[in-house]
Amino acid sequence: MIGPVRLIGIDGYQQWAAGTDNHKWLEETLKSSKDKYIFVLDGFPGYSSGKSSRHLNFFTKQTREVVLPLLGKYKASAMLCSWDPDYERVEPTPDKGCTQIVTGAIGKYAQRFGRAMRANPFGPDKSKEWVGVGSTRHFCVFDVKDDAVQMQVLACPADGNTSDYRVLDKKAFKPRQ
Repeated sequence: MIGPVRLIGIDGYQQWAAGTDNHKWLEETLKSSKDKYIFVLDGFPGYSSGKSSRHLNFFTKQTREVVLPLLGKYKASAMLCSWDPDYERVEPTPDKGCTQIVTGAIGKYAQRFGRAMRANPFGPDKSKEWVGVGSTRHFCVFDVKDDAVQMQVLACPADGNTSDYRVLDKKAFKPRQ
């Protein structure tokens, strides 16, 4: 817990299918939570336009079909993932999940989306909201308040000049109902 925020880390390499111990644990944790905000952290995004998601693997599919719908059911605030070295935020319909943030481009590599756009059914022109930036190193800043969690995604300047950070994305997470 960080103030009113519950952080839940899951290991996407494990089995999360309905009926498994992992699924039962996650559902009970979400169901019993009275926390204002729930952020889940996993390596595998369910929806991503990054190059690493060009071919859906078992773990990404499991996140898409099992984990994200469970998070949507219990109104989790967001799921943060890092599989693809780019930045992307998607807002799937509630039956498909919650806000999903792919933030994997702070290290050595940053990649373009390329042909992988087909891997994200909530990508451009297919959802109410999509934000994606390939080939840009970035980081996310979360400002936790009682009435909202404000997120800003900042691009790292190529020349290292710390006065040149530019905002790539913003989102305010309201308390869960």
